Amino acid sequence: MVTKIGYTSTNFPSPSAFQGSIEEVRLWNRALCAGEIQNNKSGEIQTPQNGLISYYKMNQGYLNSSNTNENVLPDASGNNNQGQLNNF
Repeated sequence: MVTKIGYTSTNFPSPSAFQGSIEEVRLWNRALCAGEIQNNKSGEIQTPQNGLISYYKMNQGYLNSSNTNENVLPDASGNNNQGQLNNF
């Protein structure tokens, strides 16, 4: 299964890249309560976490630089293989 983050569906009027910044991506296999969301919204989280299935921090590369050689995205949860970065 492939999950694309920052890219619209091909079924949308036309495929396009997300225009913005993504700091981190966290995928859970359960619903988080409001307190968990509030506590974890403004910084990196400690692992392991109950129900956390993927955690991509996106700390690679250098700010305001060409990062075209950065194409590996480690999963900090330890549950999955690394992700792939395109046009980073």
